[in-house]
Amino acid sequence: MEKSEGPRNITLKVRAIRMKKIVLIISILIVLSIVAFIVYPTFEESKTDVLIIGAGAAGMSAAIEASDNGANVILIEKMPTVGGNTAKALDGINGSYTSVQELKNVPDSEGAYLEDALSAGHDKNDMDLIATLVENSSGNIDWLTSLGVDLSDLVLLGGHTYPRTHRPSGDERVGTAITDALENQILSRGIDLRKETKAISLILDKEGKTVIGATVENPEGKIIDIKAKSVIIATGGFGGSQQVFVEYNESLIGYETTNQPGATGDFIHLTQALNVEYIDMSFIQIHPTVEPDYGVHISEAVRGNGGILIDESGHRFVNELELKDSLSETLVVLQSKTAYLLFDDKVRQSTKEVESYIDDRIVYTASSIESLSGQLKIDPIILNQTIENYNTAYENGYDAEFGRTNLDHPLSGDNFYAIKVWPGVYYCIGGLPINEYAQVIGNDDAPIEGLYAAGEATGGIHGEDRLGGNSLAGAVAFGRIAGKHAAEKITKN
Repeated sequence: MEKSEGPRNITLKVRAIRMKKIVLIISILIVLSIVAFIVYPTFEESKTDVLIIGAGAAGMSAAIEASDNGANVILIEKMPTVGGNTAKALDGINGSYTSVQELKNVPDSEGAYLEDALSAGHDKNDMDLIATLVENSSGNIDWLTSLGVDLSDLVLLGGHTYPRTHRPSGDERVGTAITDALENQILSRGIDLRKETKAISLILDKEGKTVIGATVENPEGKIIDIKAKSVIIATGGFGGSQQVFVEYNESLIGYETTNQPGATGDFIHLTQALNVEYIDMSFIQIHPTVEPDYGVHISEAVRGNGGILIDESGHRFVNELELKDSLSETLVVLQSKTAYLLFDDKVRQSTKEVESYIDDRIVYTASSIESLSGQLKIDPIILNQTIENYNTAYENGYDAEFGRTNLDHPLSGDNFYAIKVWPGVYYCIGGLPINEYAQVIGNDDAPIEGLYAAGEATGGIHGEDRLGGNSLAGAVAFGRIAGKHAAEKITKN
């Protein structure tokens, strides 16, 4: 006969079985928690006065102004670094009747600047917006200078009556100079800057009429609701996404772009649920001089400071300082589908960006026209005659062939250079409709409560085409206005 277990042994076995079940349950819960964390990121919530989406020139300018006017600010940027397309800017930032112009005896005025901007935009500009840009341009040059940006050099770009495009006098690019200075000011003020943080959607109030924040994803994949009294959209345009810019303009299939990869039109998905209609979305500016193999934007200053354009046979074919749209159209209809930007040592010395092009190995360099002709596979007799004709125009003070008025110097010297160029997507002119206070305007012609926008995410400012140097001018002007107005509205309430 088997001996029965005593009460104590039975109790111990029951406890052991229970313990195994508890351990199993705990293990399952741990596994489920890990899976849930991976598949469904945890939710958190933050609060601030002003939330700014995008840390280019517009977003950082807005953050500084909002902070300086008493608001708590969170600034998010989806890329690992700040700057956006601003960091790539080469030509400069416009300002009329500035202290720099005064020192150089440039007789510019707001009226002349406004006329040039309207001419570039084919008179399709929103008058209130372009006038606001012009009126704030001089003060913005002073403001950036006070933040440590060197804007002491002036260049004359195509479409401008006077030299009013400001840039550093040394080797630094204007985009880098502005980006670095603004980021330093963000950090010195202790503004909450969150990189690699992407805006997913806007948060609306119960009535669906007022913007009260945004849902974002942080670098760890956590989903966070950031509640804010005002939101400023400064995401930039959509020129970095061929899928998006072709959607709005099918003629641009296959075009290269000068835009940074983060310029994917995030303002579109953020605002699609709102009662707002985008404007001028098919107006996409093509830059006439983009190196087609690598999508490198070749600064307009190379032409402005004396470079010329030639076709693949070696003939000059256009006034190099025409507005970007007309110059691009002239290039596109070339039968050869190839053009070169030719310049000499004087242009190289006056245009610091050339060194980066040489470092990028996209520049043909030669010690004579004959040698350069060989590299470009052009008849040296034709190319010599082209340069001789241009130099004669310089001596006469008049370009009889193409009407170029700025003949900086004759093409001569010990070295000659050429860069292959072709038009590429450069700037998105259309976007969100705003008023002069940078408030986003709904379809009922009234501002959408709590929502502002600045920079390339907006439309209406430039008309059908943008005057060179107005991208940065508009970003800083309306970024500052958005930040200041949002902060003042909060403090008044």
